[in-house]
Amino acid sequence: MRLFITLLLGCLLWQPALAAPVPTETQLKQELKQAESSKNAPNQAETTEALQSALNWLTERKESQTRSEQYQRVIDDFPKMTQELRRQLVLESTKILPNGDDLPAAELEQQILQTSSLLLEQARLLQQEQ
Repeated sequence: MRLFITLLLGCLLWQPALAAPVPTETQLKQELKQAESSKNAPNQAETTEALQSALNWLTERKESQTRSEQYQRVIDDFPKMTQELRRQLVLESTKILPNGDDLPAAELEQQILQTSSLLLEQARLLQQEQ
């Protein structure tokens, strides 16, 4: 029983040490300015380098969190997106395209231009998404 209580207390004491908050970007920038301004401090170069790398790490951390949130959104939305794309595919495949036999040449050319511009617009949108 004593061992269990000792382990429980040990875990409770270590938890705040393990969950130390990440310093904010403004805190690090302020510390970096202070370190750069104190020219006669020992190890000033190492301190500024460490603070600069911490700022870089914080920026990379923020970017990684943003990317992971985007990835998670895509993963979460994937079933809805595939269902919507399948529905659109069914709608497109059920459309009856006009047979060009009874249409005048001017109207056929107009349809070709419309389809071509629609394809160009879709290609542009697709390129923007990538």
